Amino acid sequence: MAENKKKNGNKIKKQVDKKKKHKTKEELREEVVKLSKKLGRVRNWTIIVYPESAPKNWRDIIDSTHVTWVEGPIHDKDVNPDGTTKPAHWHVVLIFDGNKTMLQVWDSIATKVNSPFPQAIEGNVGGMIRYLIHLDNPEKHQYKEEDIKVHGAFDVQKYLHGNSADKRKVLIEILKFIDDNELKYFHQLQHYCIYYEKYDWLDVINYSNTMSIKATIQSQWQKARDEKLSDNSEEGQLARTVEAKKELKQRVKALADKGETQSEIADKFNISTRTVRRYLNSK
Repeated sequence: MAENKKKNGNKIKKQVDKKKKHKTKEELREEVVKLSKKLGRVRNWTIIVYPESAPKNWRDIIDSTHVTWVEGPIHDKDVNPDGTTKPAHWHVVLIFDGNKTMLQVWDSIATKVNSPFPQAIEGNVGGMIRYLIHLDNPEKHQYKEEDIKVHGAFDVQKYLHGNSADKRKVLIEILKFIDDNELKYFHQLQHYCIYYEKYDWLDVINYSNTMSIKATIQSQWQKARDEKLSDNSEEGQLARTVEAKKELKQRVKALADKGETQSEIADKFNISTRTVRRYLNSK
């Protein structure tokens, strides 16, 4: 009897805990109000629609708002990190005529199609358009471009494929900027694009010509290194010493990997076994 009472008590507790996790619409709206004040106004938004919770006429509901929107293919082959399949869903991109708050998007669309919180799209909408089919995520399932549906006047093709002449023009601007400013690290270019809102550059850097841009920056770094090594000043001599030690360390490790003893390596390079050990233990 006591055991059954305990089981029933645990069952009731679980039901109460479960209810606590399900927030009311009023509670959710209060969260959205708070988030709206932090996020401000943004023109483009994205929501997720789930087949099991959305009304059957969810597309008509969004159409009735007269907003331009893009419907991605149904994502029914996405997987979680543990290998389990994610619930099927649609990614929807909302392109408004003017800036909207999260609360406005929530009240006018998200709640009516039972969507989770809307997500603001910062900067260029192209990245989200391409995500509809995982175009820039080869590790994820690749959905079909022809399954993207546009509701309203919006050109998705320029984001999926772009204009080669425009891309070439942007690429030239980027390469000149790298050369003029002698950039030596890829993150410097990325930070510049984000800080100055050069989103057209950012798209080319991340989606179109990443390898060639990285190679250009690498050559700038190599050029600066070579100039430093050829410099006869005290700084140049120090740089050569550092470079020589770096090369020696690599050669010591290479010989150790081949099975040579520390004594053999020390004799070969005319250094102490203590130095050999220090090189082998360093990163």
